Amino acid sequence: MKLVSEIIKDQKGEIFSWDEFFYNEIGKVIRQVFKDDKGNRKFYKTFDYDEQGNCIKITEFSDDNEIQVSFEYSYDNNNNQIKTIERTAEGNIYDWTEIVIESDTNLKVWLAKDENGNIIHKTIENSLDHSQKRFNDKDQLYEIHLAKFDQANRLVQKLITDEKGNEKEKHLYEYQGQKEVWNFILNGSTIKTEESVYDNNKNLIHRIRKDSNGKCLEWYGFEYDKWNNKTKYFGGLEEGKQIGFKTFELTYDND
Repeated sequence: MKLVSEIIKDQKGEIFSWDEFFYNEIGKVIRQVFKDDKGNRKFYKTFDYDEQGNCIKITEFSDDNEIQVSFEYSYDNNNNQIKTIERTAEGNIYDWTEIVIESDTNLKVWLAKDENGNIIHKTIENSLDHSQKRFNDKDQLYEIHLAKFDQANRLVQKLITDEKGNEKEKHLYEYQGQKEVWNFILNGSTIKTEESVYDNNKNLIHRIRKDSNGKCLEWYGFEYDKWNNKTKYFGGLEEGKQIGFKTFELTYDND
């Protein structure tokens, strides 16, 4: 069963977005067409894959078939993504990221490069102590991220410090059945919280953000079909008071 069309409508029944999907013989999306509310094509994307089924290129075209932007992806022999390059319509490099996996040392290194291949940012992740060290374009350490996990391998704390270990911010995570709570702490005080509730298929069904006084800043939720695709979005600013919604009209093929 493959999704071939998704039409999102607002609460007045007017079309907000309209996408169509086309697949190859092994079920991979090879084209996504974006339409206006009249069904006219606005722009589209194409997807290319290697023999292993990894996506190696995404290209966005205008309705006149002119390239707007493209993304190129490279993989190692274990199908791990190790390089991403974003190019402009002119083919110039806009963003360049490489990932170096050092399995013998439990390290993973993210390298951000400029159009000439010069390193402008580096992140080193250690899978043993769950740390990330971040370096600027002068290869100077400026920030450290430290993560802690519980016995179920769920993230329970993320501490961000400067290069000397002084706390900048802290994120705490709690798990209460199907509800997850995130607390953002700055300078020792809770700035905001976020509560998320998931269904049995791990789909987000409700999320609410609150300020330091417990006042609702925003809330929203989703409904899903039996294939776990969204069928409705709803939300508001005051807790329990819905101010809008969108519906997702989905069409599937019979394969």
